[in-house]
Amino acid sequence: MIVVRIHMGIGNQMFQYAFGRAAALRRGTELKLDLSWFDRPQHRTYGLNRFNIVERIATRADSDRLLYRDRTALGRRLRLLGQKLRPYYRRNFVREDLSRFDPRLRRVGPEAYVWGYFGSEEYFRDAAETIRRELTVKGEPPPANAELLRRVEDCEAVCLSVRRGDFVGNPLYDVCGTDYFLRAAEYVAARAPDAHFFVFSDDNAWVREHLPLRFPHTFVTQNYPDFYEDFRVMARCRHHVIPNSTFSWWAAWLADRPGKIVVAPERWLNLAALGEPRYAELVAQWCPGGTIDLGHVYPPEWVRL
Repeated sequence: MIVVRIHMGIGNQMFQYAFGRAAALRRGTELKLDLSWFDRPQHRTYGLNRFNIVERIATRADSDRLLYRDRTALGRRLRLLGQKLRPYYRRNFVREDLSRFDPRLRRVGPEAYVWGYFGSEEYFRDAAETIRRELTVKGEPPPANAELLRRVEDCEAVCLSVRRGDFVGNPLYDVCGTDYFLRAAEYVAARAPDAHFFVFSDDNAWVREHLPLRFPHTFVTQNYPDFYEDFRVMARCRHHVIPNSTFSWWAAWLADRPGKIVVAPERWLNLAALGEPRYAELVAQWCPGGTIDLGHVYPPEWVRL
């Protein structure tokens, strides 16, 4: 049994599920999801249950059996030290180090508790067909969305997604300005002359005012606040312009269309901001090397602007 700790927003949850699912398939064992992070009301909402995943929830006993939680601080430190000295396939507890991409994580054993972000297709490329099938939104779309899906299927649809919300003004995440989206749209339109842009955003009023697209386009607002229905449409578009958002990353990756063009920002994060005091806990917990290795975030065929 492999148990993966699910945490953060839905895009990160999909990466964690994909990592765990691929690892379980390699080892011929079952995957269970530890959802205890969502027990705190201030945390984000669990959302994988809206997809056609194989959902088995880990109990506290399942996690304890793999973690060997000790009642004393010394016991916990000794256990973690012992785990680090073992090869990955023999570890019962595996935690990702964001300071470096580590392909050895793919060798996680058949009895392991894993915790991380796992933000690269290289962790689950060998299970891509299964992942694409399971990370589809459950059920049938409402009538208005069914009609929109028909429009998307009948044209050279480009999903252009703009993430604002808590990214705006955040020195680590606020890396995509209006100029990026306009240049990316020009890039796609030059290679797909019949392109029709479908614009998705968590701030539609801002996008309408500040994103003067000169190509045929549609602002998709009908699904708010059900972003899963947005996601259903996004993943069916042929081409993609994405921000530095895991949610948008997944829509682009799941769109398995011939001739697909994906344009992504050159910078996924502003790594210089990691030196600020507000990120000290993040660095201490996840980045012992003081930075984040982003060299494997994008598939090699995606275009970076």
